[in-house]
Amino acid sequence: MAKLAEKSAEKAEVQPVNAVLAVEVEQLPVGPNREQIELRAYEIYVQRGSVDGNDLADWLEAENELLAQAALLVPIAKAAAA
Repeated sequence: MAKLAEKSAEKAEVQPVNAVLAVEVEQLPVGPNREQIELRAYEIYVQRGSVDGNDLADWLEAENELLAQAALLVPIAKAAAA
């Protein structure tokens, strides 16, 4: 009888795929995190020949690139969840 109760509990937890996707989309970060920006800024620095003195410009460029990518991805994820 315990197994039957466990199976009933498992079935109660199952949600439609769209409902699960909607929750996951709502939890998507709005933009890049610090580590992602830091990595992209370093990549830009290396692409420029590793010349010092432009750390703020590299950071802002990296942040803008990643924010633009996030702005494109969130509507796609929301459409997929609908």
